Amino acid sequence: MSGSSCPMNFTQCIEIRVSPLNVPGLVVELNGRIVRFTCFHSGFIGARVQVSEQQDEVQMQLTWLSKEHSKQALANAKNGEPDLFHIAHQFQASSIIFRTFIVAADVRATC
Repeated sequence: MSGSSCPMNFTQCIEIRVSPLNVPGLVVELNGRIVRFTCFHSGFIGARVQVSEQQDEVQMQLTWLSKEHSKQALANAKNGEPDLFHIAHQFQASSIIFRTFIVAADVRATC
């Protein structure tokens, strides 16, 4: 394994709790938003959409080169880019939580 203990990158996490029946559609919507809009912003590194084992929560993680890059992406949202509150409402979310993190270490397997 290789690791780094240097501070780097900035991650935004959005957790949306919905009925299990709404999870598949929410996953498609969030993934589509990333593919159509988010990935074209400067400083975008990658994204992940995950579903809880209980099938009642979807988490979207966006990783940026820096906090400034994420702020620029928010400030320069493209016309037609769906708002996360609108998406949460559309899928009848019971809660939505926004969190941000600065990556302090990154350990990956090496082959």
